[in-house]
Amino acid sequence: MIGSIVRRFVAPALAAFALAGAAAAPAATITVGPTTFVSAVNAAHAGDVVVLTDGEYGDPYFRSAPSAPAITIDGCRADAHFRSLRFDGRGGLTLKCLQFVGGGLMLVGVRDVTVANLLATAPPRAGIGIAASQHVAISDVEVIDAGADGVDIGGSQHVTVDRLACYASHPTPGAHPDCLQLYSKLPTHPVPTDDVAVRSVVAVGDTQGVDMFGNTLPATNVHFDGLVVVSRYPRGVSMTSAGGCTGCSLTNSRVERLRGAAHAVQLDPQAPLPGWAAGSVTGNSPNSTAP
Repeated sequence: MIGSIVRRFVAPALAAFALAGAAAAPAATITVGPTTFVSAVNAAHAGDVVVLTDGEYGDPYFRSAPSAPAITIDGCRADAHFRSLRFDGRGGLTLKCLQFVGGGLMLVGVRDVTVANLLATAPPRAGIGIAASQHVAISDVEVIDAGADGVDIGGSQHVTVDRLACYASHPTPGAHPDCLQLYSKLPTHPVPTDDVAVRSVVAVGDTQGVDMFGNTLPATNVHFDGLVVVSRYPRGVSMTSAGGCTGCSLTNSRVERLRGAAHAVQLDPQAPLPGWAAGSVTGNSPNSTAP
């Protein structure tokens, strides 16, 4: 009797369990070079780590793939350089220790992405561009010798930026670069840039600092803290938004004018925008001059 029960119920269940285990491949570490990078990323399974080796990786562009697995791309142990790298419509990416020369990283319509330890040298546009994305965390980023902005965040929500540095910028003619800019402009970005925390940013030289002046939509829960801007431009830190900024704050930040600069550097708002709570603009030091 017991033997027949085992044959009828337990054995099929164990077989199904074994098949399920066989179908779920364990996470792998995949070492790649410039010629195998794209195919390795496209073939990776959830949890895989794609490890870069030395080389020039060019301009890979990964188009929308909502079912693409969550993977890590790790450049921490190599002298690996991209000119540009773009992901559209992907989720669950972790990007570590990536370097860019003459370009940067672009994330469009992504979700649940982490970017850590990124270096962008001489990008003609943004070192990092984020558009129409949600739940993106950026940390420990340097943008050097930029021709325009350091980091642009447009029409995106739930974004954090920690420890961003921009210096030695050389703006292209007519450019007014920002170390970091938030924007939500109609009609190109019809949803607001909300729920953004920007902490510990240093911007020095030919840069406008940290700005939210491009918004044509109301903003919610945008927080700037611990910003230092030493600039030739009048805009140091600016937070303006059509319809106000509900639940926003600007704290523990300072701006300085580079000696010899033609303009004082502004830290706005000098008074809170509509929707700001009492005490949301505190600990700031505006309009000093660098020695």
